[in-house]
Amino acid sequence: MSSSHTINIQALLENHRAQAYSNIAAYTLLIEAKACGTQLYDHFLNLGEEIDHIWSTPWNAGKILYYATKYPAFLDGAFLLYCTTPSTCELLYKLAGGMKYPS
Repeated sequence: MSSSHTINIQALLENHRAQAYSNIAAYTLLIEAKACGTQLYDHFLNLGEEIDHIWSTPWNAGKILYYATKYPAFLDGAFLLYCTTPSTCELLYKLAGGMKYPS
């Protein structure tokens, strides 16, 4: 096989790989958007009970743990929806990971 055919095959493979990564990114974004929508729906569905049982109580360990586990998830989802380029994704995943596992 000549080198021109090899170059054409390599270019086609790279193009196919880029298209596959683009499709994966699009599906990932769609899944993340659906997860954020479900999370918002759940938040508003249970907001009345949260106001009655959490907001009206004095600060204690349970209330702190509740807020520490519920609301950072909204930030995590919002960060990941803005993942549009590989460098942005890397930065946002590091930030999201840093919110979950402080070093």
